[in-house]
Amino acid sequence: MALSHAKIKKRMAWMLAAIALLFLYLIGRLAYLQLVDAQNLQQKAANQWTRDAAVSAMRGSILDSTGSVLAQSGSTVHITAAPDMLKDYTDTDLWTLTNTICDILEISDRQALFDKLNDHTKNNVSIKRQVELETAQELKTAIAALRTTDGKKSRFQGLYYPEDTKRYYPKGNLFAQMLGMTNIDGDGQLGLELSLDKYLAGEDGRILTERDRYGRELVQNASAYIEPVDGYDVKLTVNYAIESFVHEVAQKCMDETGAKNVQAMVMDVNSGAILASVVLPDYDLNNPPRDDIDLLNELSRNRNVTDNYEPGSTFKILTTAAALDSGAATMDSLFSCNGSIFVDGDRIKCWRSYNPHGTQTLTEAVMNSCNPVFVTLALRMGRDVFYDYLVDFGIGQKTGVDLSGESAGQLIAEKYVKNVDLARIGFGQSVAVTPIQLLAAGCAVVNGGNLYRPYVVDQILDGEGNVISSTEPEILSNPVSAQTSAQMREILEKVVSDGGGRNAYVPGYRIGGKTGTAQKYVDGVVSSQLHVGSFIGFAPIDNPQFAVLFICDEPQTRPDFGSVVAAPYAGEILEQVLLYSNYLPQYTQKDQALVNKQELVPDLYGVSKNAAHTILESTSFTYLVEGDGETVSDQLPAAGTQMRAGSQIILYFDSEEEPQQSQDDTKTVVPDVIGLSLIDANRALEAAGLSLRLDGTTGVACEQSPQAGTIAAKGDTVLVTMGQAGSAQE
Repeated sequence: MALSHAKIKKRMAWMLAAIALLFLYLIGRLAYLQLVDAQNLQQKAANQWTRDAAVSAMRGSILDSTGSVLAQSGSTVHITAAPDMLKDYTDTDLWTLTNTICDILEISDRQALFDKLNDHTKNNVSIKRQVELETAQELKTAIAALRTTDGKKSRFQGLYYPEDTKRYYPKGNLFAQMLGMTNIDGDGQLGLELSLDKYLAGEDGRILTERDRYGRELVQNASAYIEPVDGYDVKLTVNYAIESFVHEVAQKCMDETGAKNVQAMVMDVNSGAILASVVLPDYDLNNPPRDDIDLLNELSRNRNVTDNYEPGSTFKILTTAAALDSGAATMDSLFSCNGSIFVDGDRIKCWRSYNPHGTQTLTEAVMNSCNPVFVTLALRMGRDVFYDYLVDFGIGQKTGVDLSGESAGQLIAEKYVKNVDLARIGFGQSVAVTPIQLLAAGCAVVNGGNLYRPYVVDQILDGEGNVISSTEPEILSNPVSAQTSAQMREILEKVVSDGGGRNAYVPGYRIGGKTGTAQKYVDGVVSSQLHVGSFIGFAPIDNPQFAVLFICDEPQTRPDFGSVVAAPYAGEILEQVLLYSNYLPQYTQKDQALVNKQELVPDLYGVSKNAAHTILESTSFTYLVEGDGETVSDQLPAAGTQMRAGSQIILYFDSEEEPQQSQDDTKTVVPDVIGLSLIDANRALEAAGLSLRLDGTTGVACEQSPQAGTIAAKGDTVLVTMGQAGSAQE
């Protein structure tokens, strides 16, 4: 049945409307593509026929003070592939290619590489970065020799070899914590590589080339090239030669003592410039343990600037200098040691309490490292005066060294300090310092009284060697006078020539310094087995140029005094630094005899103190007594050892039997420490013959176990929980 005219008109109207809507959609779509999405489409089109690649800037080098390269970037190759160019190859051919690449580039996961090459949706994939030039050439040659199985393609295509860079550290382990490292993209990651990244990095360039549908570069193509700007070079104050033998001596100490860590620093006394900085254990910067983040973080920590430690007797040089400068003591002052001294009811022992030093001069007190004398000096000065000197020496403050992660040390807030705190600070307890902080303060003691800001970055240089910026020595304060400094040099030389620092003595050189042996805390309790032995020394002491701080952490040998585990190694470092710097030895008649003479260590096992003294008087050896027994139970070195004349021997006088104690002497009453600060709680427990174990470190004691009044055995541990805000913290 024929459609009516009205229906035809109606259908035509609907059709025209549909066509109109279609045209409107097309016009709208065209307008959207041309006006809204044009830039995106142009970018997609450009991506199809062009390749835009970064051109890496050459990262600046890091140099030592002599210009020797410590870190530099070298050219390598980034092996890439275009999978869309490999889609015509059979699986057999791709496996041939995969195996060849894996064999030469030492890639273990062959399946993963095969899947990557077989992903034809990608036009560019990375195979391996930072491939050495020789290895890349070997790969090119090997692939050029391959042939496909079906004969369609006689040679493999689709691999590319754009330029890449890699960071090299020619000195391996040296300066490991100081230099740090970069990531695979060449960005600073740790150490100076990170903190100086803005100078070293430079600015990357770009290169734009036209390609065909297979990714091949067109013969006549339009290309754009933005040249990269290379980074600046950085020249440091450190010296590679000095660092190398400091590292060697530190490693020897670690091997011989079984220490947990060994640290050593050498500084220019008259500028604060760091000449060497060693922290062991370390790692090869060219092969860092990136697969073990915890280990990498541990080995990368620059303990010389980040870690606080209780300095012990090395701190006594600051107390002595402050006492002399303030008038609390003179070179003619006399002191008496009875083996211990009481402060606010606390008994503070001399290390030689079993054989007190008796009457001694200030110089002799430093030589003997007699604790009661330094307690006396601190109390004579009083809180205000002593703290003014400590602040001027930079204690409890960051030095401002240009190395990242620096700590400020720990110094009890002045308003909370009690007499017993002041007394302990006087001989290096109840205070914590960083190695660089103590070394800088020590330099101020002997250089005429100038506290310098330590620094390691000397100059920033452009590619032409022009100086962009440089560092000048900066005096932060003047803690003591030139006269006091001269007196301290005299005292510290006696410590090394005739006192407890004798093991740092080097014939032909005038060296001054001080030993230290500090306690360590384990789970909040002072350990009787773990110590930190250290020595700080200066040379030549009549006109100081070089300072060394040597720290041996948790040595396993006995004795573990700083005079044994640190002083000999520090003396060896100073000797080599002086020789390297053309300070030739000037031998006195005594020195010449020591240099030429070697002696056998006598056998002293089983002899009495008087007999040992008589035997050693007939030799050139000095000796140090350890223990309060009646006969020699051991000695170090062993009998028959060949040693340089004048060396020091350690004699052990351990009692054969422990003294009998009455029943009453084995028990004690647990004191009430609730509400006390950490320091006061520890003192109360020590006075009762008990040990402190902490839960928390801030505030005051809010709980204790066992409870106050409980009868406990002497030597037992009391768990103290610290809580609400209190007065003082250790």
